[in-house]
Amino acid sequence: MYRTRLVLVALATISSMGVALAVASPAQADTKWSECRAGGDILTGWTEFDFGTQNTIYVHRAGFNIERNGGTHNNVYLKLRGNEGESTYWSWISEDDIVGGRSYERKKINTRVPRGAKPIMKYHATFDQRGADPSCAAYGHLGW
Repeated sequence: MYRTRLVLVALATISSMGVALAVASPAQADTKWSECRAGGDILTGWTEFDFGTQNTIYVHRAGFNIERNGGTHNNVYLKLRGNEGESTYWSWISEDDIVGGRSYERKKINTRVPRGAKPIMKYHATFDQRGADPSCAAYGHLGW
């Protein structure tokens, strides 16, 4: 009888530990912000990511905004890269229609990058201005 109680207590303890482990919260997402400036305009980009399974960085989504520019023909591209720019894991290129003063978000990137690739998100803008259009690039190092 005493032995049966010990076994039941041990099983209950192990079971409760298993439940606690099973309901542990998922990894917290981190957000990396980067910006660049050219011709008086500012591009601010952000990327939301977390440390995924199997030694990867999991990129959820990214976005950007253009400040100090009311132009309607700005151009932006985002590229998730690794291996010192040798590998591209995801990219997005705008049309000639990005309006300054607005925020934009690219949802559902949902891409895994090996941590060893030292992933970066590159944000590049060409600002709509009179005369020559200035451009700049910013880089967000993700998880390193």
